Amino acid sequence: MKLDHILLPTDLSPQSTRAFEDAHELAVAGGGQLTLLTVVPEVVVAAHGAPLAPPIGDPEAPAKAAAAHAQLKEMAQDLERDGVKVNVKALHAADTVRAILDYAEANDVDLIALSTHGHGGWRRLVLGSVAERVVRESSIPVLTFHRE
Repeated sequence: MKLDHILLPTDLSPQSTRAFEDAHELAVAGGGQLTLLTVVPEVVVAAHGAPLAPPIGDPEAPAKAAAAHAQLKEMAQDLERDGVKVNVKALHAADTVRAILDYAEANDVDLIALSTHGHGGWRRLVLGSVAERVVRESSIPVLTFHRE
């Protein structure tokens, strides 16, 4: 399996970077590139008192996306060594999993490597699991890293 392009989705938390070093080693061994990707949640609400008005988006969304992109660039600096090219991408979407999968399919990603947060039981039922959905719905191989 050739790994020319490895996608590293992250929610920018320390736990979500668990896959970074191992993916970097895979990129070095295979001569591939890494892409750090975060999805800024798109929050859309109905205007109060106007149920037929079009939904309103988060006015702070552009600032949040810019801050996420800046944070990704900082993370990328730690991985830009040994000849590995690192791309960064901050997307704005309502469905995080769909955004990850669409990006992977549109950009010739060979492997998605992501960390799990290890939520179980009730928290997982209520919050859902991005990693689990990515594994279930991806047509691209997925490598998961459990919390340390």
